[in-house]
Amino acid sequence: MRTMRLPLVVGGSAAAWALLCLDRAGWVPAGLCSTYSQAPLWRVSPLELASHWLPMELAMMLPLALLPLAFLHDRSLARRRWRAEWAFLSAYLLLWLVAGGCLQVLVAVLRGYLATTGTALAVAVALLWQCSPVKQRSLNGCHRQPRLSAFGLAADRDAWGYGIAYGRYCIGACWALMLLPLMVEQGHLFGMAVCMLFALGERLETPAAPAWGWHGPGKALRLLWRLTGASARVRMARGI
Repeated sequence: MRTMRLPLVVGGSAAAWALLCLDRAGWVPAGLCSTYSQAPLWRVSPLELASHWLPMELAMMLPLALLPLAFLHDRSLARRRWRAEWAFLSAYLLLWLVAGGCLQVLVAVLRGYLATTGTALAVAVALLWQCSPVKQRSLNGCHRQPRLSAFGLAADRDAWGYGIAYGRYCIGACWALMLLPLMVEQGHLFGMAVCMLFALGERLETPAAPAWGWHGPGKALRLLWRLTGASARVRMARGI
């Protein structure tokens, strides 16, 4: 089956994680992908903001595109799958690139004007958003599967529009969560990994009525618990 999903998503995300690790080790030229800038906000160019955010975006957001890419693959003609997937990804990543710049501006404001309480405020915002009906509405939107045209420019337009729609809902679901790793310098990559796994687990949840309440990866945690229990039982049965 000819598809770009796994090679692009896994390879792109792994390459971005490797670049971030090299950056933290000091093996990448300064400013190339550093996610922590001490420069005043008015001295940071849009290009610098993009270079700071892009590796984080590819590392964390590409895995979240797997399910919609699978939907596109199944609903597109074989000869058009690559075009549909590229159209979707370009729209999705472009939207997150803009959102990432806005998040970095917000983080710079929090660091600059609320140096002592900025991180606590970001945690409070993330928890409040996690419990809000808007969060659930955004998660529901991530599950929407639109009708897609099969031929011509209409097919390209629909794939691009799907990327815009999914990116919008994905940002609505994740923006407050993304604040947390951006706010910390120590343990930054660990925070990124935790947030990415948390967001991936959320996508396994079924849509629900928007309401106040905790919205988290409960289904993923239950599945992991069952798999862990099954593995333990197999080891006990084998006497390992």
